[in-house]
Amino acid sequence: MNHGAPGGTDWDIDYTVEGETPRYDLQCERVYGVYKGAHKGRAANLDVHTIRVKRHWLSQVKRIAQYGVVEECLILDAEYLVGVADDTRVIYRVLIARKGRGYSAAVETRYASCWLYGVTRLHATERAALSEGVPDEVRRREIAARQKEIQRALEETNIDARDAEAFASLT
Repeated sequence: MNHGAPGGTDWDIDYTVEGETPRYDLQCERVYGVYKGAHKGRAANLDVHTIRVKRHWLSQVKRIAQYGVVEECLILDAEYLVGVADDTRVIYRVLIARKGRGYSAAVETRYASCWLYGVTRLHATERAALSEGVPDEVRRREIAARQKEIQRALEETNIDARDAEAFASLT
């Protein structure tokens, strides 16, 4: 989100009360007394960010993203939808706040596809989240993990270097 207006930034982060939906509000206020000299008496903008999340937000969001941010969007709430049969990913319906135009924030519902190795992608529809192919980052990490397993197995069995190179080229 945009922040750091000339008049400063105020952050108000708190928990929701029972029955209240999570939200992200961004207001711009006019404050006086910021400017000195020739501009004294003129108003400066102050951006006020109000974020309300559920009490279990941290434990809920840690399953999706380390710090609650995916693709430059802040996750405000998440609801588990489905785990794909092969245990490679989980789909969540998430309420996100993203940067809007100027000093504004857009809050909308998206679908998060959470893959192995901490890779998460956002989608506009549930169908898009379910039909997404395996991201390249997941493939690269799987290949690296397989190569480490092969290397570990080779070290354990003491295969000489020529056989190791031939074995590694098969993967």
